[in-house]
Amino acid sequence: MSWKRRSKSFANREFWIAGLSMTMGAGLGMGVAYFCDPDCGRARRKKVGDRATSLIAQGGCLVEHKGKNLLNRAEGMLAQARSLFHGQEEVSDQVLLERVRSRLGHAVQHRHSIATTVEQGIVRLTGTATREERKRVLKEIRGVPGVLKVEELLVDGNRRGGRSIPRFLGGLAGAAVLLAVASGRSRSTSGRVAA
Repeated sequence: MSWKRRSKSFANREFWIAGLSMTMGAGLGMGVAYFCDPDCGRARRKKVGDRATSLIAQGGCLVEHKGKNLLNRAEGMLAQARSLFHGQEEVSDQVLLERVRSRLGHAVQHRHSIATTVEQGIVRLTGTATREERKRVLKEIRGVPGVLKVEELLVDGNRRGGRSIPRFLGGLAGAAVLLAVASGRSRSTSGRVAA
């Protein structure tokens, strides 16, 4: 019984091998006819050769780029590991100030609206910033190596004179509407009295 199953599997296998061989032979024949065509064969061969050369050049550049990227990532991970074992690095206030200003440029749209001072690793921020910017600024500055503490003395950038700008403008618009309504009523009542 098992012999019959084996013989069927061998026959089935031979059938697939024969079919695969025939398909590969037909494909190879069509490829030869395509590239050896007397009219367009030379142009097709040239195009395939150019494409292969281009892919090889791109592959070399890609491998070089990925290698540099991998090397830079490894150096960064090594530096992070070193900082974990050695703790906070000693940084002068001037260097720390420059690092903080550099990070501010990435976190805030108007970097000059925030003044920064550094004293013994403590960063003091003064100026104006929106709520969203304040969150981003604090997150960025706390991540700067060498920062011990952040004193945030920022004023909300949406406020002017203690009042929110949209609320202030809404108050002006409301006052204008009330004046217009009141002046319209006084004219209409004065017209009725005269009549």
